[in-house]
Amino acid sequence: MLQLLLISTLPAFTLMLVAPAATHKHCKLVRELGLVALLLVRELLHHSASAACAWGGEGGGSSNKERERERGDGHVGFVLSCYDAHLRYDRRTDTFTARYPPHGRKPAKEESGVQWSRVRSPPVSTPAHDLHASGCLGDLRPGDHFEIQWRKNKDFPYGWWYGVVGHQETCNANEHLCRCHEDDMVVLEFKHYAAGSRWRQTTVSRKDHREKGDETDGFYGGIRKLQTSDEISTWRKFWPVDVLN
Repeated sequence: MLQLLLISTLPAFTLMLVAPAATHKHCKLVRELGLVALLLVRELLHHSASAACAWGGEGGGSSNKERERERGDGHVGFVLSCYDAHLRYDRRTDTFTARYPPHGRKPAKEESGVQWSRVRSPPVSTPAHDLHASGCLGDLRPGDHFEIQWRKNKDFPYGWWYGVVGHQETCNANEHLCRCHEDDMVVLEFKHYAAGSRWRQTTVSRKDHREKGDETDGFYGGIRKLQTSDEISTWRKFWPVDVLN
């Protein structure tokens, strides 16, 4: 389910996108008020309900800002991350064209042929440029799956990156003897990167976590613990064949 954010003075909608008959996971438009959970819509951009129905029209329709998995050609370093994009649906191919907003001084970029499987619902309502409030730090322990915000510099929006909580160097990883969950510092591992890579691991404080980083390695932001097997399996199905450097 997706979260629709109210913008301008428009009312909110629950919108299930109308795709070709072969794609039966999407239904019809239902109007509601307030902040609502949706399927595959991040933010409705200045379109009325009737305009939104154009998603089922020939050759495309309205543009919507959605969170979209960065896994296409030219995005190797962004495997297992999510970023916002404006999507335009093409009914003839049952795919999207994604337009990524400008990142800092970099112009907007487009990617065509985006599959449904790469589009997901944003699990939180935190805007892409805001630091997410991390309410799970006290609960994190080795083996927990998480997403963490990351951005290249402070002019960029955050993306969400997938990882798993690791053990302290002094821990032997024995589940009966492990006390890592009692340590203030939490080890965050990104095992799709090779051992020794600067992207392989970072640590955050449970008690005093805030945005950390620099202009060289980027900035780590808020953290959310993944709560369901569905969330975890969605990330795992995109696991790269080769380890990244």
